[in-house]
Amino acid sequence: MGHERIAIIAGPETILTGSGRLEGFRKAVQEAHLPQRDEYIRPGGFSMQGAHRAALEILQLPPSPTAILVCNNRMTLGLMRALRDLALKCPEDVSVVGFDDFDWSDLFSSRLTTVVQPSYEMGKRATEVLLQVIQAPDKNHPSGKERRIVLKAELCVRESTAPPAGSLSRPQQNLVLPIVHSSPDTEPAS
Repeated sequence: MGHERIAIIAGPETILTGSGRLEGFRKAVQEAHLPQRDEYIRPGGFSMQGAHRAALEILQLPPSPTAILVCNNRMTLGLMRALRDLALKCPEDVSVVGFDDFDWSDLFSSRLTTVVQPSYEMGKRATEVLLQVIQAPDKNHPSGKERRIVLKAELCVRESTAPPAGSLSRPQQNLVLPIVHSSPDTEPAS
């Protein structure tokens, strides 16, 4: 959509989902040949309060970002509260992308653009792995090595994202785009 000043409110880097989402953000910014601004990367601790505090800091930077990615649904609520506190409008003043689609994302006045994970498939795969470990613990965990399964996520573009103010780009709403990332140490899901 033409954004160049993109921020992220990340989860804890000590947790795989926190570090993985931040790594994916950094990789995407680099691949898009956008400037990586350290001041646009703030920890939110996967909490509403942490994201609120981080969003207030980010949104008052000169220049402020035109788009913000938050890395879970609790942090989305914190960001939206910060926007309200600063009297900023979404997407007119700042575009918002959440992570984890949830039932009440349609309740926002601008329906929320989100990264949608395959929750059902995640639960199914986790159950399958757990049953394998229970049935044959030695066979399924040789030398304590972790098994990693990566499932595809999708970006569901809704009304909380738009081109930055003054841009000539036209918004594309209600799109669903696959997100595919892989690395040598991951096993892609079928």
